Amino acid sequence: MRSFGPRRKAGIFVLLISILSFADASSVAAPASRSVNLAPGRVSLLTEAERILGNVKSARYQHVTYVDEADGIYNFDCSGFVDYSLQQVLPESLSVVRFSPNSFDRQRAKDYYHHFANLGSGENPGGWYRVEKPAELSPGDVIAWLRSPWSDSDGTGHVMIVKSYPTIEKNHTNELDITIIDSTRSPHANDSRTKGTTGVGTGTISIVTNTDGNAIGFRWRDGKSTFVRFTKIAFGQVGELIAASQIDVASHSITNQYGSRSYRGVTYVVNQVLILVIGVSLVGAIGVLFLALKRKERHTS
Repeated sequence: MRSFGPRRKAGIFVLLISILSFADASSVAAPASRSVNLAPGRVSLLTEAERILGNVKSARYQHVTYVDEADGIYNFDCSGFVDYSLQQVLPESLSVVRFSPNSFDRQRAKDYYHHFANLGSGENPGGWYRVEKPAELSPGDVIAWLRSPWSDSDGTGHVMIVKSYPTIEKNHTNELDITIIDSTRSPHANDSRTKGTTGVGTGTISIVTNTDGNAIGFRWRDGKSTFVRFTKIAFGQVGELIAASQIDVASHSITNQYGSRSYRGVTYVVNQVLILVIGVSLVGAIGVLFLALKRKERHTS
């Protein structure tokens, strides 16, 4: 019997390795039906805030939240608006924001401030990240400040959702103009609320910074406000979260409605076991083939 030459042996070996690699790659590829949205949570939050803006037919600033989606009624204060938006799309992110006891039994502006100010570096529970400087803000991030000592507000501060990237205020180079979405009774600059109306809408504020670029105060109506309100300000951002509705249910990849990371389920485990079995079988086949080739060489020599 004619023996296989070195080139023929090498070709067989390469072919078997290629089959092994292909089997591994094709087995771990996500199924076509699995559509995973890895967009940061801030995108979901901004989308929800803009959905509310597009659906609103009646709005009023009030501390007790009242929403009727069918009739387009959205009555809430600043924290009620952010609470509601998070609850609709990122309930896990809302649930980790601890709040002090209050008559509304929910998160208020000061609670968001303290949550962001105390965030550790990197990702935190609920997918939150701390944004260090206002120049680093992105649409969908959240701004929260404490009530300034000179404020006549009956609230604990103010909280809002970023709509635009910051730009340098033309008359004050240490200030950043930011278009935001919030619920308020006092209009900002370039405000979408008609005169005399309150509630949810958009407007422009300015964040005042020190020489290090850290926030030290704000102007309610960007550069048009005469006075700067000095107070403590903090910023938060929701990172990558995957919604269960965006995953093929049959794959069991997600076990709750919203999770900070994908949970690999039964399908994934079965695939990995099959990969292991195929890999071991092919490696064994390679070994048997080489032993057979060695025997043939001895018989023909």
